[in-house]
Amino acid sequence: MSQQAEHEEIKKKILTTGIRVGTEVKTKFMIPYITQANPEGLYLFDLDITLNRIQTAARFIKNLILRK
Repeated sequence: MSQQAEHEEIKKKILTTGIRVGTEVKTKFMIPYITQANPEGLYLFDLDITLNRIQTAARFIKNLILRK
């Protein structure tokens, strides 16, 4: 499975479960990562950017472990 296909499958699973990642506080540094605000005032993060950052963090941790 390609990385893009895996990314889309994870995204689909997250969306079907109803999980939404967001914050009640918005700063100017967060604006590029926020897609919308829901009626309760929660600013929702862009899922594609979030998944890319998680993958980056996972690769970083993997490389740290492999160096030891």
